[in-house]
Amino acid sequence: MRRLDYNRLYQLKGAAEGKRVWIVGNGPSLKKLDLSKLQGEIVIVCNMIMRDKLPFTPTYYCLEDKQMVWNFHDDIMAYHVPGMTKLFPRALDSYVTGDDALLVNFHYENPDWRFSTNFAEDVYWGSTVAYMMLQLAYYLGAESTIVIGMDCGGGHFVSEKDYYQGKKANPAKWDLVFHGYEVAKKTFWQEGRTIWNATAGGKLEIFPRVPYEELF
Repeated sequence: MRRLDYNRLYQLKGAAEGKRVWIVGNGPSLKKLDLSKLQGEIVIVCNMIMRDKLPFTPTYYCLEDKQMVWNFHDDIMAYHVPGMTKLFPRALDSYVTGDDALLVNFHYENPDWRFSTNFAEDVYWGSTVAYMMLQLAYYLGAESTIVIGMDCGGGHFVSEKDYYQGKKANPAKWDLVFHGYEVAKKTFWQEGRTIWNATAGGKLEIFPRVPYEELF
């Protein structure tokens, strides 16, 4: 059985202190952005981002959906990028392989809507992998966190046929997703830290918007 490597998890704390961190969703709006501008940035990606070739090098990869791992195990475990760390819930320990992968103490039940400020010890469910990614960005010490590709609507950056390959997916529950974003926003703002939305369009209005092109 694979164990939690607390030493490596603790090393993540403050790794982006005073810097900005990008969180990349899988929405169709990604196709509207020049993603090559993210090269050299600290970037967290997720889920089936490997369905298309990225013009930048991700720093971290997150996935917490059990069904997605069951459906696409081979693709997910074969996804390796030099220097990138992959993070999965400890409940998936029997599926996780590779020296670049770390397990986290992920809680799939979160009735009190907790948001972890200590990613090495606990990570909480929030009805979207983005909630996990935001907890990671907080732990990394990001002064500014910028989200893109969070359209909060239907579709992905590749066709649904290519993304899901005919397999079932857990439908998004947007009321829960948005509630989690409110919790994350409050946690960041209490520490004088910010979350910005640079998504090209979409329905996410909880985080203040900033034009993507103006950030470079």
